[in-house]
Amino acid sequence: TEIIIISVTPGTFHVTMNGGTTTATAPTMPVVGGSGGSITASVINSLTVGISEAPTAPVAPTAPTTGTVLTSPIAANQTVNGTIQIQGTTTSTAGGALTITSNLGDIVVSGSLTTNDFGAAQQDLNLNAPNGTVYITGSLFTTGQDGTNTGDAGGNVSISARQIVLTGTIDARGEDGSGGTRNGGSVALNASTGNIYIINGTVRTGGGSAETPAGSGGFVSFNGGNEQFIFGTID
Repeated sequence: TEIIIISVTPGTFHVTMNGGTTTATAPTMPVVGGSGGSITASVINSLTVGISEAPTAPVAPTAPTTGTVLTSPIAANQTVNGTIQIQGTTTSTAGGALTITSNLGDIVVSGSLTTNDFGAAQQDLNLNAPNGTVYITGSLFTTGQDGTNTGDAGGNVSISARQIVLTGTIDARGEDGSGGTRNGGSVALNASTGNIYIINGTVRTGGGSAETPAGSGGFVSFNGGNEQFIFGTID
């Protein structure tokens, strides 16, 4: 593991661990301020602290444009051997969690996919491409924010593939309002052997607003088999 702390402009990176100052004066003893804190960094490879160039985003892999196009609304779980295309405005009427699997190809979401609204919570979504890449260039919506402000919870999103590319949006926010839990859904991205690319993409898992209590934000987890390039927004 390598930890790099980057300061692009000289003098802008500081670590201050001072304790508090004392208000005591002699002859009150001891005249001693509070202890400072400590900082610990444990690495296997190298630790770099100082002036450096800001990292630049890599070019995200290009999604394929052919494959099996899923028809809206999606009424049941889908399993296809080849590449799956989700284009245009696609919704779900399936029950339970919606699972879409490409056994041998990729999954490309270039349009929008909105999961089913179960009332108190939005439908969970699982995208699986164990031998390919999941590309989200459009939008995944498991958010409960349908404009009614009834406090619906957001659905959970789980994406598992060899590689994951997110240049679009995953929105799993909880809904505002006094009913329901208002909690945001969790988002888990798991790349088994390849990279995770979040290039200008957005992940949103915020909780909904209410007088008391407001909703909790959803858990976010990125597990890459190789490298993770995060040059987007995690909200």
